[in-house]
Amino acid sequence: MQRIISWFYSIAYKLENHYLFKTSLANWLWFLLVLPPLIAWVGRLAWWTAILLSLLVGLLLVGIQWAKRNDYVVFEPEELEAGNMVPPPIETDEPINAWASGLFSVGNKEKTVLDSAAQFSYVSTREHIIMARVEQTRFLLLSQSMKAEAGLWYVFFMPGAIEKVVTGTIWHGFKSRPGLAIHYWPEERPDKEDVFYLGFPDVESLQRVRADIQIDAPAKAFETA
Repeated sequence: MQRIISWFYSIAYKLENHYLFKTSLANWLWFLLVLPPLIAWVGRLAWWTAILLSLLVGLLLVGIQWAKRNDYVVFEPEELEAGNMVPPPIETDEPINAWASGLFSVGNKEKTVLDSAAQFSYVSTREHIIMARVEQTRFLLLSQSMKAEAGLWYVFFMPGAIEKVVTGTIWHGFKSRPGLAIHYWPEERPDKEDVFYLGFPDVESLQRVRADIQIDAPAKAFETA
């Protein structure tokens, strides 16, 4: 079931972020919602067919909003162990490859990214940086994502801003990866908790990142319910 939900979330994200004539495919669905009744009204389509088609489009629009409220991410919390050896935390400026999802920014712009190739690191001040690369892509032949959004997007945080760190499995389409859900208080929105997700190629990389954050993040952030 998680595979199917994640696959739908991925499609919903693509519909929201790919454009045809500067209009997202998700917004084009509103046109498809009213088109069948109009065709039926002029006698070119049976009314029961028109109602069924509009109902299907309406369900798809509801599903897109549902996926959006869940950040397009399927995350299953669970304890993940790397084995008998405890891996060391990462070092200053050491990049760890990952896949990132969540709300990222560059300058004064923000964008929700989904399963973008990323790197996790920190600098000597202990500020942590997640750098996600967004590529311009095509979907359904004619539509494409915005060229202006292609490039590097970032999340910056200090460990003290961490509210909760949860290990688990992140699904993207039919693929799953060990991952972290990191809840934190963004500096630019200190009154609103946010969350981003990092998927890793292996559990050892995940545990190294978790061990690094645990050095000076609040102890309560790692308490399990």
